[in-house]
Amino acid sequence: WFIRRPEETPSLIYISQTLPVRSISPPVLKTYAYLTTLAIDNYYSPNTM
Repeated sequence: WFIRRPEETPSLIYISQTLPVRSISPPVLKTYAYLTTLAIDNYYSPNTM
């Protein structure tokens, strides 16, 4: 899923339809690559507990 919360109405949350895991559509592959790159570049998460 992809989630979007508009700045002008933060009380709303838009959730996309799910994407098939085996999809070979170029936009889907680019999205997976982008999310992977974000995770690699910024993997540190401070322990807040």
